Amino acid sequence: MQGVLRVTLLTYVRRNEGLTQADLAARAGLHRLTVWGIERGRVNPNPDELERLATALHVQPPEALLEQVEVVWPPHQRTASTEQAVTA
Repeated sequence: MQGVLRVTLLTYVRRNEGLTQADLAARAGLHRLTVWGIERGRVNPNPDELERLATALHVQPPEALLEQVEVVWPPHQRTASTEQAVTA
């Protein structure tokens, strides 16, 4: 069974690149918890953080990373946290 999830473009691109949050944080020079918070909408990134993430992921304009997208992920790619999002 496949699930449709609403995620930020940041999450989609990061996962599509095969990066963990820690990988992306290291590339962007940020803390992993900052990436985690931005992906979940708990942290409002400042312009510098957003630019660093956009540069690390080759996405322009940086603000696009905060847009919500609908993604179909097969079950083998879903994590416990995304499973909770689908069933909530």
